[in-house]
Amino acid sequence: MIRSLFVAFVLFASFVYAQDQSTRIENYLRPYVENRGFTGAVIVAENGSVVYSKGFGLADRERNLPNGPQVHYRIASITKTFTSTMIMKLVEQGRIKLQDPITAYLTNYRRDTGDKVTVHHLLTHSSGIPNYTSSEAWKAKANEPMPSVDYLIQTYCSDSLEFEPGSRYKYSNSGYILLGGIIQKVTGKSYEQALQEMILKPAGMNETGLDCLGLEIPARAQGYAPGFDDARAPADPWNVDWAYAAGGLYSTPEDMVKWDQILYDNTFITRPYVRLMSTPYFETSRPEFKYGYGFTLSRRVVTRDEDTMLVMMHSGDVPGMSSLFSRVPATRQAVFLVSNVSAAPLQEMTDGIFTILNGLPPAPVKNSLAWTLYRVVNAKGVAAGLREVESERYANPGKFEISESELNTLGYEYMNAKKFAEAEAVFGVNVREFPKSWNVYDSMGECYALAGDKEKAIAFYKKSVEMNPKNTAGIEALKKLGAPPTE
Repeated sequence: MIRSLFVAFVLFASFVYAQDQSTRIENYLRPYVENRGFTGAVIVAENGSVVYSKGFGLADRERNLPNGPQVHYRIASITKTFTSTMIMKLVEQGRIKLQDPITAYLTNYRRDTGDKVTVHHLLTHSSGIPNYTSSEAWKAKANEPMPSVDYLIQTYCSDSLEFEPGSRYKYSNSGYILLGGIIQKVTGKSYEQALQEMILKPAGMNETGLDCLGLEIPARAQGYAPGFDDARAPADPWNVDWAYAAGGLYSTPEDMVKWDQILYDNTFITRPYVRLMSTPYFETSRPEFKYGYGFTLSRRVVTRDEDTMLVMMHSGDVPGMSSLFSRVPATRQAVFLVSNVSAAPLQEMTDGIFTILNGLPPAPVKNSLAWTLYRVVNAKGVAAGLREVESERYANPGKFEISESELNTLGYEYMNAKKFAEAEAVFGVNVREFPKSWNVYDSMGECYALAGDKEKAIAFYKKSVEMNPKNTAGIEALKKLGAPPTE
């Protein structure tokens, strides 16, 4: 009897604790939705059990489909965590060697560079192979059909090296395209078939797969461009076939919890190979983040005793959609966030959720200055709205998150609606807040040009071109205004 009561008490306490966590996460996220414009889905798990799961806003505005844990989203570069795990499984089986040159597997690849680049270099973004998605030649083809994986590799992933392999880190989608090609060569199967057999079926991830142009998925989220009006425009179209093993997967939040869990299963991939994946090999462009095999690594989760824990994570960004998958092996905690509107503070949100999971209060959520301006200016007019917001900033200096890109987006929204007074006011705030950015002067120049104030347009365009002589759009604008910059 006493044992039964004890078990019942423990179960009840666990239930109350989980409810408390869920409530604190809900309260933490609410300001991001109300004051920062977040729309998307969030799922949080601990020891494989979901402790919080919710969608915010609409996944598809035309079909009135709400965001949620069972909606399918493009997870973009989070695909790299799957590709690297498949490679490591093949390494574990002795079918691939990390220090082999890639020409040992891709026999048609150019030998002058391929003989220098190893599988390890591809996994760690240290190969020196240029990133194909940064290529203007590829961007011009991004909406066209992709003939084949071999075509993608030979045409866009075989350029001359930018630096000596292994000497430094530089993010390259090309490296993960090549890893996908290696998986195909070694297994004798398509990347998609190998993915299904090696990961998705064992994990029970029935709602995950390799996306392709024209694939019909009933509960699929659509991506939207950043904006403040509820009638957000769809994101720029592109052909997802080109993303392949570097960023071509779709999944649901619920399936991403399964992905986290299978990485703990010692029968799927053994611990020594997971440890290799979570070893920091190179610093990334942000010093507090390092890169392992297919995962970005950071010791950013703080415990109650002020210790830090390793987080294995990866972000994903494609037009109209951003996502972040994070897992803490020490506590078996996982967080997956996705937004179907380009640009969202997912890292900040994830950090706060992990803080809550580990029993600490998260930092207060700042309001977006751009979103606040949008609401107040629309309600009270330009002059009164600016005065109110500036007064609030003066009274509470740390209250607002000030984003150059958000302010720029708001300014363009007003400008495109021919609300030039509002646009001028917002661009003016951006110039004041980011005086070292050439782009804010360019935007202000465009605003004045469209409003018919030629003199001010020329002044701001000239300032922008002085700061960035490669601003070709600004140079062309000055020529049209009859004031080309001096040579």
